[in-house]
Amino acid sequence: MRLCTLRDEADLREIWRVCFGDPPTYIDYFFENRFDPQNTVCLEEHGRIPAAMHIVPYEVDVRGGEFPTAYLVGVATMPEDRMRGLSKELIREGLRLCRQRGYRFSHLYPFLHSFYARLGYGVANRRKLASLRASQAILLPQPHKVRPMDGDDASAALACYRRFMEGKNGYVIRSSMEGRLKEHLLESPAVAALYPNGDMAGYCLCYFENGVLIADEMVYDSPEALESLAAAMGSLQKPEGEIRFTLPEWEALPENWGGSAQTEDYAMARIIHLDGLTVPAPESATGDVVLRVFDDFLPEQTGIYRAIATDGQVTFTRYEKGAPQCEMDIRPLSQMVCGNLPPEVRPGGEGEKALFQMLPALPCLLFEKY
Repeated sequence: MRLCTLRDEADLREIWRVCFGDPPTYIDYFFENRFDPQNTVCLEEHGRIPAAMHIVPYEVDVRGGEFPTAYLVGVATMPEDRMRGLSKELIREGLRLCRQRGYRFSHLYPFLHSFYARLGYGVANRRKLASLRASQAILLPQPHKVRPMDGDDASAALACYRRFMEGKNGYVIRSSMEGRLKEHLLESPAVAALYPNGDMAGYCLCYFENGVLIADEMVYDSPEALESLAAAMGSLQKPEGEIRFTLPEWEALPENWGGSAQTEDYAMARIIHLDGLTVPAPESATGDVVLRVFDDFLPEQTGIYRAIATDGQVTFTRYEKGAPQCEMDIRPLSQMVCGNLPPEVRPGGEGEKALFQMLPALPCLLFEKY
């Protein structure tokens, strides 16, 4: 297991091509703009690379605080080398590397939630996925003018994104939209809704998958902007085709639209360095809890910690002076810290109740896939 070098790029490109099947234009873009050998972990056996993983650094909002996170992307093993546990070892070594570099969190979009749950990742956010027939969507009113987006829309899209995220929790903090938009427009459409003065009122980044037009980034200032964007998506699809788009979990699809919506688990996150972690908390939160934390995947994190809430923040530190008041696995604890309370954990004893008071549920949003 080692960090990659530039000499490995051809092998890494082949792994990506075989395992993900992305078009050459996207593979070229990723390796020209995202690939960093010092953020790529691979396994080398007998002069060849059968498995690799990329780490993309981001800043995320966690309870109103800004934290660097390690996004794991392109975790892949060549078909002939699978079922040997190579991906798990790659992820373990990658997370240890990120711990050494000072990261507190890791996020990802899983191919299978249950696989990453076994590695200590909890559901960081849930999304509502709305579905309409294109023939329904095109009948919606369009209060806003709409048009295709291009690379020159990056600044306006960033301003719209920041307005949409204001007051929310658990989202990627962006300083620019140029790379995001350029990458998306390589193979897929994007639509902007405009105010009468030409300012952007919303946008959606769409792509086709198995004949369905999907917008997993739908950003809007108002219900009218959402309506206009949904109608625009309908016009990009065949009349009998389906469109899908994401809504925040707490928002409802208007009944008169005639579609449906279902809520599903989406991104995942885990704490990779708990000792010394401080996250924002309600100003009124107080408490002092000693808890035993289990982390089978990163056993160096297993141990007894003290969580203290004071002055609008909660801090976790190693603690060996007292008996634990409660026990918790790193996965539900990660969910709780991120704001998405795990449904299987309910406050029983005084320790659990105090933790729930320190770290109440918050609405969570995450958009970046990588």
